[in-house]
Amino acid sequence: FITPKLYALTSSAGALRDITDGDNGVNQVEGYKAKPGWDPCTGLGSPNGANLLATL
Repeated sequence: FITPKLYALTSSAGALRDITDGDNGVNQVEGYKAKPGWDPCTGLGSPNGANLLATL
């Protein structure tokens, strides 16, 4: 499965962009806030395609 490999990539420089600002709230419904590392709002972050492919 790919999930364990993705979590291991959090320490690989440049494979994932950590999103640390913002939230996913909508229409006065409080959502989750982004923070460093994994969070319910952004997960592991956004992939950097070329670096992610090279790492996998």
